[in-house]
Amino acid sequence: MSETALSFAILALLAYLFLLLFLPKRYLREKDERFSYFSHFPHELVEGSFRGAKPYLKEGGHWLLSTLVSAAAVLALAYLSTEVGGSISLIALAVLSAASFLVSGVFEVLLAFHSDLIESKRHLLFYLIYAGSTAIGAVTSGITVLQFYFASTTGLLFASVFAGALFFLTILVMLPLINPKAGEGLKMEKKEDPTGDYLYVRPKFNPLAAGEWLTLLSRLLSVSVLAGAAVYLSCGIPLLLD
Repeated sequence: MSETALSFAILALLAYLFLLLFLPKRYLREKDERFSYFSHFPHELVEGSFRGAKPYLKEGGHWLLSTLVSAAAVLALAYLSTEVGGSISLIALAVLSAASFLVSGVFEVLLAFHSDLIESKRHLLFYLIYAGSTAIGAVTSGITVLQFYFASTTGLLFASVFAGALFFLTILVMLPLINPKAGEGLKMEKKEDPTGDYLYVRPKFNPLAAGEWLTLLSRLLSVSVLAGAAVYLSCGIPLLLD
């Protein structure tokens, strides 16, 4: 089960990595504009790169990748919650973490395909749920890994390293949420050109757009770390103390 979770996580990570490297080149050819992860939103990359593709194919592919990530999290957490006898606290944490990753997967797709910038309130709501559920999934996964460490008798101290990585990723997700200027990312900057006319241009750094990309990256890495922890703990290799 843990090996399957890690395989799913690695497969999804490689697929996302390929798309994030490949799609900006298509975006440049399609729109004659360079794509920036600091100022463009995820849904703009999808829409601008595959403008001629069928909408259901684009969205279906994204659902598949998102589900792959969520499945990896669920399998890893199922292993961790059952391996030490299924204590109530561990199962509760695992269920909460799995539910959080499932919710974040749903809103990742909704944010990419059903929340254009015109509907600003809906876009912000989807982002808050997406980032919040990702953060909850990461922190509860970290606690679950620590619970496994304390409940097991093998003394695998490296569990704390995996948990620390998950806690760090939680902090990364939370940073844009506490940024008071993040909500301004849905607005264009007003600038005056040499002729005296006013132009509305995209800011070079958009905290909201960057936050969405950071949440996507953190979700992928959190699930990968979680699956890696499950595989490591299933091997029972005492690298430090046993």
